[in-house]
Amino acid sequence: MKTYRFNTDIHCKNCVSKVEKFLNKFDTISNWNIDESTKILEIQGYIDDLSLFEDKFFEETQVYIEIISD
Repeated sequence: MKTYRFNTDIHCKNCVSKVEKFLNKFDTISNWNIDESTKILEIQGYIDDLSLFEDKFFEETQVYIEIISD
C-alpha cells in the first residue's frame, strides 16, 4: 500500500462531498482524508496511473489536485 498526498483547491463541504463520491468508487483505495485547513488530500492504497487519475478526478469533481508525494 502506498500513501499519496495532493494539494487541492477544495473550498467547501460540497467539494468534499464530490471528492468522497469519486474516491469511494475505487477498490484500490483503502483510506483517504482531507485536511480542510491545509487543503491536502491524503490517499492510502494504489493508483495505477497518477496522470489519468488527476484528470478523471477533476473531470468528475471539478476539484483541482496536484501530487506532492507518492
